[in-house]
Amino acid sequence: MALVAVGLFSSFALVLPSRELSLGSLSFSLTGRELLGLILLGLTCTGVEAVLRTRPAVADQPQESAGLHWILPATLTVVAWALLNRSATAQIKTMGIVTTGVMLALLIIGEYYATNLKGHGRALVQLLLQLVAYLLATLLYEALRLPSGLTTALLVAVASAALSLRLICDEQCPLRRGWPFALGSGASLGLASWLLTLQTAGTLLSSLALVVLLYMLVGLVRHWLLGNLTRRLVIEYVAVGLAALLLLLSYAR
Repeated sequence: MALVAVGLFSSFALVLPSRELSLGSLSFSLTGRELLGLILLGLTCTGVEAVLRTRPAVADQPQESAGLHWILPATLTVVAWALLNRSATAQIKTMGIVTTGVMLALLIIGEYYATNLKGHGRALVQLLLQLVAYLLATLLYEALRLPSGLTTALLVAVASAALSLRLICDEQCPLRRGWPFALGSGASLGLASWLLTLQTAGTLLSSLALVVLLYMLVGLVRHWLLGNLTRRLVIEYVAVGLAALLLLLSYAR
């Protein structure tokens, strides 16, 4: 937590040199702040892995499945890195960094106990993590708004696929079954993001609309993978989702 907090502070307080990188015939410039952001992302993932691997329940999981626990802490780090850069005052940035450290600790604790608790305790922790996932999705979609609609759509697709993996896959829905649906969910939300940029909706309303679509897709896919998807559930998800989207779009006019 301390290293991530120091890294976030350094990305705002220090002027870091840019780097020219090349991949074959492609070359691009990477600012010092962007490079530090990538380092923080990797640090968060390796830190979560180091903590969770002390639990036998996680240590016995395949490496690719255990990596699902990285997604929410990594998303929080990306959200903090992106949104705090838009803050004007040092006080707000400092408060944001402290809040990020506390939330990151709570997230790792939640992931820790979600793999160890049984019964109602585990169900409660998993429910709280799902709620946090949708909150982080809202903030992440807000942070990914860029001048280029196609670039935003690509970033939204990648982020949505990762969040869909975390929300769909668990012991009941293994990664080998869920990843094609997560990719499909990401592609659908990337397309929806591009379509929303053609509207006059504000970024917050667009982010909320994407979260509603994420909730619908993830819910339907998960119930289908569990084998308990019924016509009644489909109608409920579609009706609630369409009502929420119509309400949001009505505010955008």
